[in-house]
Amino acid sequence: MVFKTATVFVYSQTCYAGAFDNRNSSGTYISSDSIGEHFVKTSHGAFAVVMNSRYGWYNPGGTNGSSQHFDREFFNTVFGDEIARQGLYGEGECE
Repeated sequence: MVFKTATVFVYSQTCYAGAFDNRNSSGTYISSDSIGEHFVKTSHGAFAVVMNSRYGWYNPGGTNGSSQHFDREFFNTVFGDEIARQGLYGEGECE
């Protein structure tokens, strides 16, 4: 277990950044961990990440795809609704 003193949080909309099973976009499996795993496994890395394990949802040629809507809702909930603990974010989605 890696104990962290930093408060780095990483959110990404990119495809396969959080592919914890090491699968890439061509469907093959690689030996190296995803960038998301590297962020949380290193001693001075992030305490948490939110990343796609497969494709993100985008709007070709624009910035208003479904992934962007999820991004805005996530940060609106965390900061706008003043949710202090990240674990509480998902609770509102189930109600």
